[in-house]
Amino acid sequence: MIKILQEHDIFTFEWVYVTNPNEKEIKELAERYNLNKFWVEDCLQPAHLPKYEKLGDIDFMILRRYDEEAPTNGATIREITRKIAVFYSDNLLITVHRAEQPFIQHLKEKYIDPQICNTPIELLHKLLDFVLHTYEEPANQMAEKLNDYENLIFATKKQPNLLENLYTLKRRTDSIKRTLLLSRDIINYLRKLAHEKEDIIYTRDTLDEFIHLENMYETLQEDINNLLNIYFSVSSQRTNEIVQVLTIFSVFFMPLTFIVGVYGMNFKYMPELEMQMGYWAVWGVMILITIVIFAIFRLKKWL
Repeated sequence: MIKILQEHDIFTFEWVYVTNPNEKEIKELAERYNLNKFWVEDCLQPAHLPKYEKLGDIDFMILRRYDEEAPTNGATIREITRKIAVFYSDNLLITVHRAEQPFIQHLKEKYIDPQICNTPIELLHKLLDFVLHTYEEPANQMAEKLNDYENLIFATKKQPNLLENLYTLKRRTDSIKRTLLLSRDIINYLRKLAHEKEDIIYTRDTLDEFIHLENMYETLQEDINNLLNIYFSVSSQRTNEIVQVLTIFSVFFMPLTFIVGVYGMNFKYMPELEMQMGYWAVWGVMILITIVIFAIFRLKKWL
């Protein structure tokens, strides 16, 4: 579906809004606005990463916004983000996306006014600023999850899915951070373009938001890696405690097992078998060995 949201008779540029186009509509769009056929093909590919390219008077960009309806276990860029293809020139802005984008209506209602937003680069900055803002709330949610996972790590009850959840969170954070890093070229280009057109004011908020998000996700990455290290350390400590208890039991019962093993042999001619106090003597020796082992452990502060 193709909509023209902004016409030349009122504004200085035209905004074409394209949702879930078929091949026929894309071909008509390419012919009407003389778009590069390879860029048009990229519009139909859902897995493209953020990028920027320029050919002649038209610039082509691919943005990816965070999808609020992404699955909770989604971690790849394709699973948690949605693509927005943008064609830009001095008097034209074309946005192409597969799914309906509610924020487009918000941009239209709030900024499409000759006195507020009268150039395509201004609108493009508003669009990019919105895309960046979609990553802020997920960062806050992931930080809250990280705090919950940290409490669970030190809980006495074993959490079987904790490591899996941490790994999913790590992959999601890495995917978003990669998306942001790939978007840096677009931001740098728009800053350069704004300087050329003396519209620097529109780049400051976008750059500030990008730096803010970059710092947030760098902090998240560090915190997740630290928490994973803590998880493995705590798990190793608990394993060591279990092994220590088993070792203590083994040390106590090893000599006792040896003694009863010797006297449990069924040879006819064995010494001490006729001793009247033999049974109690063996018990006494085993109790003495147990006391000696216990005393050694206490002396070395192993108990």
